[in-house]
Amino acid sequence: LIALVQRRNSWGSLCHVVLAAAILIFVSRDIIEWMIIWLLGVVVVRMPRPRIPKLRASRFVVASLVVFGVTTALERTLMNMVSLSGDIIVATTFALFLYCVYCRDSSTPIASDIDRSSAAWKRLAGFSYTLYLFHQPPLAFANAWLVSTRQSRWQPSAPHIAAMLAAVVVVVMYSYAGSRVTEAHTDALRRVLTRARA
Repeated sequence: LIALVQRRNSWGSLCHVVLAAAILIFVSRDIIEWMIIWLLGVVVVRMPRPRIPKLRASRFVVASLVVFGVTTALERTLMNMVSLSGDIIVATTFALFLYCVYCRDSSTPIASDIDRSSAAWKRLAGFSYTLYLFHQPPLAFANAWLVSTRQSRWQPSAPHIAAMLAAVVVVVMYSYAGSRVTEAHTDALRRVLTRARA
């Protein structure tokens, strides 16, 4: 995309094409294919948001949520396996749900609520990528350790559910702490790179 946008600078475009090709060679085919799901988020953000009456918009939200829930249940039950096509179907119905939520929010006077809650949402969103990266390793390690020592997986008992919730809290806190030395500095790094480019 950068290569297409910066057509005035042929050398810069060529460098970006070479860099993109190197990345595609380096990562696995699975990541390239599953990137379609990531790009659905861009589609949701870039789609126009028509002004819809509040009641009708709320109905769209409920209907899209039902479609997402039913689709997910059927996909996970019938296919019973991780597949690109199944995940794209689930992701598409979820993207439809998000789009309906955005359209509803565009049709209601929520500016004051957004102003009051924006700091909290920014703080939560501010470590979402770190959470995405960091949550899996400690949980995978804990899972392997528990299975190797007990020779069985946890059953859904009250103590196990409580321990699972505690593990989730710990992982979220650990991810948030990690984000304070990484993701929290994204804006500062962006400003430095913007100045350097200028």
